[in-house]
Amino acid sequence: MKKTLILIFTFLFLFWGCENSTETEPIVELNKAVIVVSEGGFAQNNSSVTSYSIEEKTTQNDIYFAANSSSLGDTGNDLVIAGDNGFIAVTGSNKIEVVNANDFKSVGTIDFTEFGGPRKIAISGNTGYATTSNSMLVKFDISTFAVLDTMTIGFKPEGIVSAGGKLFIAISGWGAGTIVTVVDESTFQIVKNISVKVNPTNVVSDGSDVFVISTGTYAFAGGDGMGMVTKIDATSLTVLDTLQIEKNPGRVALGNDEELFLINGDGIVHIGGATMSIITSTLISAADVNNVYYSIYSVGYDQDNDLLYLGNPKDYSQNGDVAIFNLSGTEEGRFDVGINPGTIVFKK
Repeated sequence: MKKTLILIFTFLFLFWGCENSTETEPIVELNKAVIVVSEGGFAQNNSSVTSYSIEEKTTQNDIYFAANSSSLGDTGNDLVIAGDNGFIAVTGSNKIEVVNANDFKSVGTIDFTEFGGPRKIAISGNTGYATTSNSMLVKFDISTFAVLDTMTIGFKPEGIVSAGGKLFIAISGWGAGTIVTVVDESTFQIVKNISVKVNPTNVVSDGSDVFVISTGTYAFAGGDGMGMVTKIDATSLTVLDTLQIEKNPGRVALGNDEELFLINGDGIVHIGGATMSIITSTLISAADVNNVYYSIYSVGYDQDNDLLYLGNPKDYSQNGDVAIFNLSGTEEGRFDVGINPGTIVFKK
C-alpha cells in the first residue's frame, strides 16, 4: 500500500511538473515598446520576436510563440505596424503574418507562395505593398488581407517606402542593380526609374525627401566598397544631392530633421540629410557593439529619447542582443533577443 501511494504521488508530481514546464508566460500588453524581429538561421524555421519595454526596461522574448504556441516561420525580414496590427514579412515561409500589435496573437496570414517570399513592406493608408524574392511588387488590403494586384518589377527588389503618393523601390539586382523604381500608388503603374549608384538596398523618407542607400560592390567581388546616399525629391522625382560613404553602407534609421544613422563596415555613420554631409564618420564603433566580429546587424532610432538601438548578431548562430547608445556614443544598456536581430521597430 505504501509503495502504491508513493507511485501515485510520484506520478502526480511528474504530471504537474510537465504541465508547468510547457506553459508560456502571458504576454504583457505592449505599450511604448521596442519590437525586434530576429531572422533566425537560414532555413531553420526559428525566426522570433522580442519586445522591450521602454518605460519598465523589461524584456519579453519569443512573444509570437508565447501568444500562438507556434513558430513564426523561416527568416522574418521586416515588420510594419499600422493601427492595431503588425505585418511581418516572413521570407522563407512565403507569407506576411498579421498580428495584433498589442499581444502578437495572429489575426491572419497573407499567402505569398505564388509571388515569392516577401522582403520589405510599405503601408500607405489602407493599402500595403511588399517586394518579393521573385522580383514582384504585391499590393494588398491591410483590413481584409486580400491581395489586390501584382506587378513584375526589376530584378531582386529590396527596400520600399511610400512618399507623396508614390512608392520608391530599391532594385538591388543581387548587387548589380542601379535604379530606384517609382510607382504611382493611385494607378499602380511605374512612372519613373531613377539611376543611383550600384546595389541600392535601403530606402527611408520623411515624406518630402527620399534617401536611397546604395551599398556598392564588396571587395570580395572586386569592388572598392564605396557606397552612396542619394537624396530624391518625392514630388519632382529629381535627384537633389549625393554623398559617398565608404565601406559598404547598408541598413539605416531616419532621425529628427533628416538625420540618418547608417551602418557601414566601421560602425554607425551619422549623416545630416538636410545638408547631405557627414556629421560623424564613426559615431559608434562596430567593435563596441560586437567585439568578436566587429559587426552591427540592424539599427533603430528612438526619436522621443534620442537613443540608438543596435542589433548585435554575436556569431550569427546563437541568440544575439540589442545595445542601446545615446548620441554621444555612450552605451546605456543591452537586452537579449533571438538569432540575427534584423528589424527594430518602435511601438508608441
